[in-house]
Amino acid sequence: MISGSYQAYRFPRYNIGDDYDLYYVVNEAAGDYEGTLTFHHVPGDAASVYRYDAWTGECASVDIDAENRLRVRFEPRKGYLYLFDRAGAPGELTAEPVGERRLSLTRWMRSACRAADYPRFGDEQPVALPDAYEAQAPEFGGLIRYRAEIWCDEAPASPVCLRITGAQEGIEVFVNGVSAGIQIVPEYRFRIGKLLKQGVNRIAIEQATTLERVVSRVNSVSREPIVPTNHLGFDGTVELSGTGADIGRIHPALPRDR
Repeated sequence: MISGSYQAYRFPRYNIGDDYDLYYVVNEAAGDYEGTLTFHHVPGDAASVYRYDAWTGECASVDIDAENRLRVRFEPRKGYLYLFDRAGAPGELTAEPVGERRLSLTRWMRSACRAADYPRFGDEQPVALPDAYEAQAPEFGGLIRYRAEIWCDEAPASPVCLRITGAQEGIEVFVNGVSAGIQIVPEYRFRIGKLLKQGVNRIAIEQATTLERVVSRVNSVSREPIVPTNHLGFDGTVELSGTGADIGRIHPALPRDR
C-alpha cells in the first residue's frame, strides 16, 4: 500500500522460490513522490531487506518499522526493487545519496555533430544556460555536447548528483571521460560522486536528438508545413547536489578563472 494519491505508482509483489520476496515500486508521475510504503506480505523469516536501483546498479540495506512501513522519496519516472531476503546479502551495499545543497553550473562550451559524424563534434561555442539550440539550428538532428570543467578541493566523501532540467531526448553524462550512464526521460539525475577527484574534473553532457527536424518538412497528406515540437539543448538548469560540506568544496570555475 502507498500513502496518499497513488494512481501514478505501481507496486507489484513477486515470490522467488524459497529465498526471496520482491516488490517493484515505480513512480510514473512527473513529480517527486514522498510518502510511506506498507508491505502487507512480509516473510516472517526474512533476514534482511534491501533496495536495489536497477538503473544505477546500486544496492542498499533499508530498515522497516514494526508495522512493515518504510518512509520513501522517489524521483519522477524512477523505480526500485525491494528485496526481502532469507538467504543473505545480495551484493555490495552503498549509501543512499542525500541532496542538501545545490550548485548551479551555468557556463558551458557547446558543440554539435550529425549522428553519422559522431564523435567528431564541430567547433565549440561558449554558452550560458538556458540555451535553446533550436533557435540557432531549427533543422538540426544529431548530437549536442555541453562541456565544462569544475574544481574539487578534495574528492567528495558522500554522493553527489548531477541534475538536468529543461532537456529532452536521450542524455549521457561523462565525468573525466567515464560514462555516468544514459537516461531517456526527464528529469535527468546522474550520480557522479564516485567519478569526481581532487583538482580539475571534466564534465561532458551529450544530448542525442531525434530526426524530427531533419525529415520531411511538409505533411505528405495535407501538404501543410510540419512544425517540429522537439526541444534542442538545455532550456533549464544543470546543478550539482549533495551534502553541504562536499558541495562547498566544489567550484564551477578553475582557480585561474576565479
